[in-house]
This record gives sequence, structure tokens and C-alpha cells, in this order.
Amino acid sequence: MELNEFLNEHLINLKILARAEGTIYNHNYYLTRLLDLLNREFGVHKLEEVKSSHIKSYIIDAQEKGLESNLTINKALAIFKVFFNYAVDEGFIDEMANPTRRIKNLKVAKTVIKSFSDKEVSAMINSVKGSTYSNIRDKLILMLLFDCGFRVSELVSLKNEDVRSTNILVRGKGSKERVLYISPLVNKQILLYKRARSKRFEHRLGRLIQDYYYLVRPLK
Repeated sequence: MELNEFLNEHLINLKILARAEGTIYNHNYYLTRLLDLLNREFGVHKLEEVKSSHIKSYIIDAQEKGLESNLTINKALAIFKVFFNYAVDEGFIDEMANPTRRIKNLKVAKTVIKSFSDKEVSAMINSVKGSTYSNIRDKLILMLLFDCGFRVSELVSLKNEDVRSTNILVRGKGSKERVLYISPLVNKQILLYKRARSKRFEHRLGRLIQDYYYLVRPLK
């Protein structure tokens, strides 16, 4: 099977599986780079012609250009493995012929992420003073980031129905869901935000506000 044809089929399958747009973009980007290398350097156009040596050549090419870290190269390798595993699942190539079967990830230096101290966290949260809608909203955002471990992307996509009296349903990456329980202090701030939000948008129809939990300004 032609590599370009199978790439299109693979991308369609990712859409069917409801993968995030960013995931589909990355698959298209790195696989297109691989296919370009296979065509340019080896004249390989068929799925069944790809060998492990070709994947290793991609790694060497990326390393010699010096534009990508081992972590980024590993990201590409993970995408290649998904691509060729799908080819195996669909019966286009045999499992033993999978060119990524014996390809191992590159070593990545471990970095220690320095976190904020309790004192620094308290200082940041307490720095948001005032009783305006924006102050109350921003303070709640900080509390959820630090107290509950929210990701920024999860906060901005939070819906009204996700926030309960004792916990919050988080819709994370890859359609994964988890429940985060909130402390009494966070719950108190949520109640303050709820009242401030209702007052700020009291003259707006509910259907115009939509379902998102955090609102920036009244809609015109």
C-alpha cells in the first residue's frame, strides 16, 4: 500500500477516534517528515518496504540537524509506533515486519521541577484582593490551580455542569475524565464566585452566556 494513501487513512481513523486536533496535527507533521525522508533518501513509497533501518535514519537525521531534543525525537517515535501498529492491526503488514517493533526511545535527562513553597502559593493567592467579579474569579482560578492541580487547558474548558458541591469533574486530554475533591476553603470561594457571576451577568439571557464556567465579560 502507498505510504501517502495509508497516512490519509490513518488520519481519518484518528478523527473517528475523536483524537484532539493537536494530536492529529502532530501525527500529520511528523509522519509527513518521515515519508519525505523515505522518499528523498531511499526511494521508499510502499508501507511494506519500510524497515527499522529507515526509522533509525530518521533519528540520526534529526540528531545531526541538532534542532530537536531527544524528548522531541521520542515524541515522533511514539507517533511512528502508533502509525505502524495500526498498519499491523489492519493487516497491511505482519507484526514481525513492523519497523518500529525494536526501536527504543532515546535517553532523556531527567529534570527536577522546582515547585512553589506553601508560603509563595499563599502570597500569590492573597495578592488577589478586592470584591469585584474579576478579583473573585481570578482568585478562584489560582486556588484551583494550586489546591486541586488543574491544568490551564482544563480550567478554560470547565463547564457549569462539571462543578458540584464537593467535587469537580475534570475533562482532560484524550477524553479522559477524573474527579477532583475540593476543600471547604475552595468551596467557599466557589460560592462567592457563583454570586458574583450571577450579579455580573444578570441582564444576559442564559443561552447567550453558554455553558462555560468562567466568563470574561458580558456578551454584547
